Amino acid sequence: RKFKKEHGHFKVPSNNEAYKALYFWVNNNQEHYKKLQIGEKSNRLTSERTSQLKAIGFDFTERPSNNKHLTPWNERLQELKDFKDAHGHFNIPIDDVEEHKSLRRWIRNNQSAYNKFRRGESSRITTERLRQLTEIGFRFK
Repeated sequence: RKFKKEHGHFKVPSNNEAYKALYFWVNNNQEHYKKLQIGEKSNRLTSERTSQLKAIGFDFTERPSNNKHLTPWNERLQELKDFKDAHGHFNIPIDDVEEHKSLRRWIRNNQSAYNKFRRGESSRITTERLRQLTEIGFRFK
């Protein structure tokens, strides 16, 4: 509560020693919530605890930032939308080495996560992210 009151969010930085334990606590709760959402069991996150966390505004989908160089998912989604608006498709050419290299990797990672999700395996993709991607016309292979 104190961190959220001071900062207005639960994005706890991992590179600050003062918040190291809180960072892992937030990350752990988000991981267990994600498992519950895809039907896996979690002995650490009960429905009562989930309700208590929701009551203080805890965001189970907002991942803490463990690397200041990583681009948040929603920013990458916007980059994908912008690419489609500019080019009319989502196919980033392989020879487009530098300009869209990280976006191409992001697409590949989401495709891989989707395939795991489809097979019922543990995956980093959520149903909300699947909805957002399909909503902009993205097709999974």
